[in-house]
Amino acid sequence: MRGQSLKTLHEMKECIALANIPWNEQGCDFDVQLSVRGCERLNKRPQLDPDCSLVFEKIVQGGEVNDVLCMLVEHIEQNLPGYKCAILLLDEARSHMGLAAAPNLSADFHAEVDCKKGSFIAVDAMEYWADYKALSVRHGMKVCRSETIFDSGKRKLGMLVLHCRSCANCAEIDANFLRQACSLAAIAIERKHSEDLIRHQASFDALTDLPNRRMFVDRLRTEILRAGSKDRTVTLLFIDLDHFKKVNDSLGHVVGDELLIVAAARIRHRVGDSVLVARLGGDEFVVLIPDVEDVSHPARLAQDIAEAMAVPFQLLGHVAYVSASIGIASYPSDADGPDSLVKCADQAMYAAKETGRNGFQFYSAELAEIASERLELEHDLRYAIRRGELELNYQPKALLGDGALIGSEALMRWRHPVRGVVMPDKFVRIAEECGLIMELGDWVLHQACKQAGAWNGNGRPLHKVAINLSPRQFQDAHLYEHICAILEEHACLPEWIELEITESLLLQERIDILNTLNSFYRRGISIAIDDFGTGYSALSYLVRFPINTLKIDRLFTQHVTENGYHAEVIKAILSIASSLNLQVVAEGVETEEQARALHGYGCHVAQGYLFGKPMPKENIEDAMITDYAE
Repeated sequence: MRGQSLKTLHEMKECIALANIPWNEQGCDFDVQLSVRGCERLNKRPQLDPDCSLVFEKIVQGGEVNDVLCMLVEHIEQNLPGYKCAILLLDEARSHMGLAAAPNLSADFHAEVDCKKGSFIAVDAMEYWADYKALSVRHGMKVCRSETIFDSGKRKLGMLVLHCRSCANCAEIDANFLRQACSLAAIAIERKHSEDLIRHQASFDALTDLPNRRMFVDRLRTEILRAGSKDRTVTLLFIDLDHFKKVNDSLGHVVGDELLIVAAARIRHRVGDSVLVARLGGDEFVVLIPDVEDVSHPARLAQDIAEAMAVPFQLLGHVAYVSASIGIASYPSDADGPDSLVKCADQAMYAAKETGRNGFQFYSAELAEIASERLELEHDLRYAIRRGELELNYQPKALLGDGALIGSEALMRWRHPVRGVVMPDKFVRIAEECGLIMELGDWVLHQACKQAGAWNGNGRPLHKVAINLSPRQFQDAHLYEHICAILEEHACLPEWIELEITESLLLQERIDILNTLNSFYRRGISIAIDDFGTGYSALSYLVRFPINTLKIDRLFTQHVTENGYHAEVIKAILSIASSLNLQVVAEGVETEEQARALHGYGCHVAQGYLFGKPMPKENIEDAMITDYAE
């Protein structure tokens, strides 16, 4: 008996550990966990059969939970002659119970319980279910005792119920006996829940609960094998959310995560349950469509998804705007296997981005060349700084009254040894995606501050240099200290530069961004909001944040002479700026008519081709000399 007891103790410890239930060598009540003292009771008292070690063994071996519970029911009934036992478990919604183990109750009883299990409401311990009791009576039994099955966190899992022909002797049943049985049941159930959770986590995305990359790849391989053997097709939609990084950087990861959850739900709603929707990671999703018979179906589906993504997202008190770029590829017409199918759909997605985003693109052979070019650009960009291929051009800012030059905006150019001059719209997004934007941004800060130091001081008129900051640069907790060190290194005073930020950054609710901007402001570095008036405008932020300048987006400037909606927006911006004592710069001014209209509305500073395209520093210096001479 002693050997049997030690073996049972060892096995019990193992299954308790596997069920993640804390072990207490001092012993505690069986309502929460099995203990050494409780296990000794199992072997010394004739309550549970010594062969209950078979139940432990079944748990340790990972037996099916229903088999384990049925074994436990058999042991209970062996020790309680004249009683029939049933174990009922809560459903996933934790609102109703159904039979999980009752091997010796009639098939008719099982069938009737299954039909009516929705009416068996979960209740507290020692209460009964009127419908269940009535059903038992109809089958010649009474519900005479019950005990609640709790997990290790005191959450209800289900009930252990005893049925009998007569309740005359039910008072003699030891309550500890039933509680011990419930504890064994809890271990088996919790182990099953843990295994189910592990399996779910291995195949489903933790954030959106969509199938993850692993499950998608397995399913894709299966569908392609099936399609190959039956001469059928498999179509893949590769979805990437446009502007998601802007939302994530400006509003924070909590809002970004919520956006992904809502986006996943919208995609799943649009495509229905007949196809697989998976999240590959980040803001990338895929839709797997087997057996496409109507060639127009993928396009309609892609259009539906794009329309769903274009609807503004209401997220935790914020409004976010994104769209979707979708690539479409099919097996076997575009690809010969699962890996190449994903690659083709990915290339088509990038083509959709290149053609303006918020839409879809089918794969074609030409896209492979575009994708190859993009990879080459990314590779070459990694060496552009050390090879001295980057340079800054400067676009003038002028007074609308007399055209006097008062400053310029530093704009990066890449002088590629083979491709010639590469504009920022061709490589900045690549830099952001591959993680080079911090290095490029740092290079721009050094070069622009050095140039501002050379153009100012010694009694010369102020020529303020504007420098664009990426939202990702604000992820650096020491950004303020870093910029101050650059200013000192190049003998550049704070008032000689202006930092341009995106409007979306102001929607970020992080206190560290506000503190960083306040530090710049106190140091004498002015802050400008670039492309003001598009997408994210929230005027309340103009009061909360230390802003000096608003740059009206060129979208409004181009239509300012039409005296319509765009002109009214400009007038409103100028009125608000005047009330808040903010300077306004109109971007994209290309004609004298636009300049006169803006000046008439009260705008005093402009930037655009009318005053000069982005140019090398030498040309800016020549313009300065001309201004000084006049």
